[in-house]
Order: sequence, then structure tokens, then C-alpha cells
Amino acid sequence: MEKKQHLTIQDIAQIAGVSISTVSRVLNNTAPVSKSTRNRILKVIQQTGFSPNAMARGLRLGSKTVGIVIPDITNQFFVEFVKGVEEILLSEGYSLFIANEDWDAAKRAHYIQQMIERRVEGVITFGNFDEQTFKVLRDHHVKIVSNENDNASVNSVQTDNRKGGFLATEHLIQNGHARIAVFGYTNQEAWQQERLLGYEDALLYYNIPFDGALVFTANPFGNPGYELTKQVLQSDMPPTAVFAMVDAIAIGVYQAADELGVRIPEQLSVIGFDNISLCTLLHPKLTTVAQPIHELGRESAKMLIDDIQTGTEQSPRKLVLPVQLVIRDSTAKL
Repeated sequence: MEKKQHLTIQDIAQIAGVSISTVSRVLNNTAPVSKSTRNRILKVIQQTGFSPNAMARGLRLGSKTVGIVIPDITNQFFVEFVKGVEEILLSEGYSLFIANEDWDAAKRAHYIQQMIERRVEGVITFGNFDEQTFKVLRDHHVKIVSNENDNASVNSVQTDNRKGGFLATEHLIQNGHARIAVFGYTNQEAWQQERLLGYEDALLYYNIPFDGALVFTANPFGNPGYELTKQVLQSDMPPTAVFAMVDAIAIGVYQAADELGVRIPEQLSVIGFDNISLCTLLHPKLTTVAQPIHELGRESAKMLIDDIQTGTEQSPRKLVLPVQLVIRDSTAKL
């Protein structure tokens, strides 16, 4: 869709085929609007780069506010990450606008628009943001740091996910396991693909054939670890070990194993990824691949603040932080 300078709310209403009041309700979130209508309006807003606050297009007034878009605020990983971000922002005199998108593209578009309206100076993103969204942010002079692996056009701070996938799988193999199930999410984020590549690397290194039937995914909503474990452990050839690609999934594995009377690690070894603080509260304590979550947040904020304060365009930078295997009590020799 061709962009038009100095768009008004009337223009957006006309393009979307709705009333001005409906557009206003979506922008201000003042009254219910059907999901299909809301999505249509948000799509027009995103494609046209519309901003009711015309000053935000060309004049950056220094709002001293940074936004962060996270997919699941109930996941402790993001709680710990945000703490790291906040630590740096507070030291630099910035405020934080936290947006929880719930893996919902429409909510994501809504929050991005809200951040533009509030003249945030930078945004930290998670997940597979499309290039169009990044372009809209850049058009409004918003600096960006991504925590994904495949966004080469923007700055990024990540952990070595592929190495982590290798370490998790190697640990299970060295304990005698060959039928190792992998549990992940259906949305195929880049970090998950990297961890799966690490799993495949380890199998290849130890001459174990890759079996795609051992790779399982479930919707991130609900309790995917629980659902997948119920499905897999009651199959004809259950695995002897599970690599949960996030610790939150591993927690669900524990719940289902307990219901099925399957003992961890005597009958099923389980390894996670993240090393959230809940790992040590589980029984048995969860073996996992630790990524420096707090430091990820701090480094993301540092990179973003540096870009904001420098104010000049730079080539995209990429920082990769190391991972570490943390052996506890949830894995055992076969």
C-alpha cells in the first residue's frame, strides 16, 4: 500500500472501510471492536505508517522511554530478562513500556503503534518480527535491538542457541540415551530452530541417526510440556529422555510424568534450556542449559541506549553470549 504524507484518522477510516469512531476506539482502546475489524485497521495503520502524533515523525523530543515487546509475561525467563533491562534503563534515567503480546500478531501491531504514539526512543523485541514492522519503527526514528537470530537488518543480542542444543543432547547421549525426544513450540522461532540444529549436530557427532518422529511441537498457550509428555510416554516406543527447549516446557513434563507414575530420572531423563530460578525448586532439580538471562537484558539495554545517545546510523551489530551446561538431578545413566 502506497504511503501518503500527513494521513488523518479520516484517511485510515476510509481505507479500512470503517467509521472514524471505530478507528478511534482501536487507537485508544476505549471500547470493544471485533477482532477482524481491529486486525484490518491495525494492518492499514502498519502499512501506511500512520501516527496521530505528527510530531513523532520528524521531531524526537527525547521521551526517555524505551519499549519492550515480549511474547509471554508468565514465563519466568522474560521476568528475569526485563529485570536486567530495567537495571540499565534506570541507571540512565529511562522509563520502560512493557508490552505482553501473548504470541498474537494483532496485539503486537497494536503495541507497536502505541509505542510510536508515545514517542518511545527505542524498542527491544522478541520473536520473528517482520521487516515491515522494523521499517515502520525506523521511519519514526525508533532504535531497535532484537533478541532473535535471523534479523540481520537490526542490532541483536543473543545466546549461542545452537551450542546449547548440542550441549543438552550430548549430555543425554553420554548418559547412554539414543531415543531422545525434543519438545518445542509450533511457532518455529529462530532460537528454537538453532537449538534443534544443535540437537542434530550432536546426533551426527555421535553417529546416531536423526529421527524426525522424535521432534514434537505444541502450541505455546496452555501447558505444552504436559500435553506432549502425555502423548509421547503412552506411545508404543516412548523415548528414554526429553530435551525441553525451554525450562517452562520441562515443568510440564514433570507434571505429566508424575500423573503417569513415571519417575524422573530413573525412568525418564529430562533436560531444559534457560536456567530460570524455578529449576532448583523442582524435585528432582532440573538439569538445564543456562543462558545468562539477566546479562542478556543488561546488554540489550546497553546496546539500545548507546544507539539512542549516539543518534547516528550504524551497521547492525550482533552480540552472542555463551551458554553453559548445568548438571543437576533430572538426568541419569540409562
